[in-house]
Amino acid sequence: MLLVHMLLFYWHADEIRHESMAISEALYETDWYEYSRSTSSTIHLMMMRSQRPLSLSVGPFGEMSLTMALKILKGVYTYMTFLQHSYGQTSSLGTN
Repeated sequence: MLLVHMLLFYWHADEIRHESMAISEALYETDWYEYSRSTSSTIHLMMMRSQRPLSLSVGPFGEMSLTMALKILKGVYTYMTFLQHSYGQTSSLGTN
């Protein structure tokens, strides 16, 4: 259950990152050049600020993304496999 919670958090954090990167593209695709000078400059400022994606981070693991979740899962699997082989227990995943 803990694994499902972790994956849900990382999934949504990754979605936030991708959607925040799409803001700049959406602003550029508007007809910003046809608006008044003050509105155009405001849209231009918004485009500049949205160039850097919004991301969530968690402690020593860095940025929350699906790539980072996969790295954490690989590390946990490696550590559990090492412990099982060190203590001579058979794996519940079907490997010895």
